[in-house]
Amino acid sequence: MNFKAALIPLKMEREVLTVKIATPEIFFYHKAIAFVMRSAKFKRDKDLFYTYFILKFHPDRKLLFAALTRLKKDEYFNAFRENIREYLSEFSSPGYLILRPFLRGWIEEENINVEIQSTFSEIFKLFQRKISQK
Repeated sequence: MNFKAALIPLKMEREVLTVKIATPEIFFYHKAIAFVMRSAKFKRDKDLFYTYFILKFHPDRKLLFAALTRLKKDEYFNAFRENIREYLSEFSSPGYLILRPFLRGWIEEENINVEIQSTFSEIFKLFQRKISQK
């Protein structure tokens, strides 16, 4: 996977180190692919929450979806799509139960499922466009 990264200079005592970090778009994509492979349940759950958080609070959703659209030919895009579908396609999907404890502190219990569905709805629209373009 070839992607852009942010370069962050860190000034040390005698030198400057440059740290390369994934952009939020690539971080989101990676977490949506990798969370199912986590052996520790709490890490899997945290990674899925990261996907929710990035989708919910990304400052430029057009940029996020443009980046995901460019990744449609990436070898891992099918895994990305299938993970999201398997875990978040409907209220009874396991992702809803995984995300619920993270959201209880700031979303009323009866609104959590609708909140999750609303947050991920654009991803499902992206998948539909990909299917119809093939």
